[in-house]
Amino acid sequence: MSTTAPLKSSSYLILGLVHNGFGSGYAIQQVIKEWRMNVIWATTFAQIYPELAQLENDGYLARADDSQGARPRSAYTLTQQGHDALDSWLRAPDQPMELRDEGLLRLSFADNLPPEDALALVAQLRERSEQAEREFIDYQIPLAEAGVELQGLRFPLIVARMGAAYHAWAIEWFAKVENELKSRPRLTPKPNARLATRPSYRTRGKTGVFAVAPSAPAQERSQARPHGVAEYRGRVIAGVSPRSAAQSSVVFGAETTTAAWQRIPYTYVVCAEDRTTDPDLQRAHAARATTTRELPAAHFPMLSRPDLAAACIKEIASHAKADPAARPCALVGSRLTLAS
Repeated sequence: MSTTAPLKSSSYLILGLVHNGFGSGYAIQQVIKEWRMNVIWATTFAQIYPELAQLENDGYLARADDSQGARPRSAYTLTQQGHDALDSWLRAPDQPMELRDEGLLRLSFADNLPPEDALALVAQLRERSEQAEREFIDYQIPLAEAGVELQGLRFPLIVARMGAAYHAWAIEWFAKVENELKSRPRLTPKPNARLATRPSYRTRGKTGVFAVAPSAPAQERSQARPHGVAEYRGRVIAGVSPRSAAQSSVVFGAETTTAAWQRIPYTYVVCAEDRTTDPDLQRAHAARATTTRELPAAHFPMLSRPDLAAACIKEIASHAKADPAARPCALVGSRLTLAS
């Protein structure tokens, strides 16, 4: 007993067009092109004829000769199996929408561009929607209106009007984004507001200084303590080393103009027991490093597990000594990054 593979969305597209009277491969190509159906579902013309043959072979379509003079031509109609499949698809529960827009994908990463280039990208997307809206209004809507009159097909017109309305909204939205980017080309974090969302930190009014709050959970306050040691020779006060007792929050708003990790090799050390910076976030950053090490250490590995931190540095230094090309990642103070 032969079985047929599940139909693809492009198969239902062809079944729907054949049902609506577009019974040849050429007619299907023309209606996809004229109705701009690629706007809502990408279909290549090269797959239409193989898809027709497969649907006929699987029993969804019936083919008859419809040659025009010396030019061979086939005309297709739906079989009962084809009607049932199309009807079942139209009544099926809706699936999650799949939006594949490379322009929006690039916009998602526009923080990596200079402000003027990010603004230019938004302008390009606005202009793209302006062109698409004109095509819907000047071409697709009138064509769909003709389909209502000639064939009684009302829903292509509904979809065309929806397309025009969507791009009209997109034009307005991108224009608002452009105005926002012009007024605020750079977004600078507000240190105090940012730290205030973390109950483990305490800010000191308008001084721009922050420290770990005494009310912070013990597991967070103890992140700087040496492994298994309650007190660190009197240098740990309330679970916080003196160095981290009060620091300037300016560091959170300062703009980095040079990123050394983009230019020279370096090793990123992930602290797997860190309760201040999520280890998974560290691993995401570590993916950009030349090499990665992971230690079962807390937020400050040089304090919580100095034995492991020292061994890690020694190991990296030995590799750098053996490989001069990797030397920058092994020299003290160059690019050994302790995640914190």
